[in-house]
Amino acid sequence: MAGLIGEYVVFGLHGVCEVIGTQTDEKDRSENYVLQPLSDKRCRLFVPMNNETALAKMKTLLSPEEAGRIMETIGTAADIWIVNENLRKEAYREIVKRGQREELMSLIRTLHQQQIEQKKLGRRLHRMDEKYFKDAKKILFGELAFILQKDPEEMDSIMEDKLGSGC
Repeated sequence: MAGLIGEYVVFGLHGVCEVIGTQTDEKDRSENYVLQPLSDKRCRLFVPMNNETALAKMKTLLSPEEAGRIMETIGTAADIWIVNENLRKEAYREIVKRGQREELMSLIRTLHQQQIEQKKLGRRLHRMDEKYFKDAKKILFGELAFILQKDPEEMDSIMEDKLGSGC
């Protein structure tokens, strides 16, 4: 696993991170990967090498081909709207927490469509939905921007075009 040093991974809401080294925790003598999020160079994340749950949050980056496929198919991702607000909140929280790209695509497309519908009615998305929309876009679009060497704002604009107006 030490071969990860110098590699880039996606780590939850922190997005793309560089694995900058390993460090031993002096208290429990456990070995940790040290991650540095690209979005915050002052931040350091410590991921215990012996914690499968934490390690599962470290996802390898998509290939450029996979990134291109996501960009081309996001407009046809499944609609996962849940009418019941409490069930929707729990489901969307879990999707963001898992960080699975197919689920994030569906969440982004679903909330994009809801945003368009709400605009037609002169309203906005519910605050909770806006949060999960923003979080999902940050994770997925941030990874795409890094892989395709685009500015995050530029990637948001590109994906807005793929989804249609109102993103």
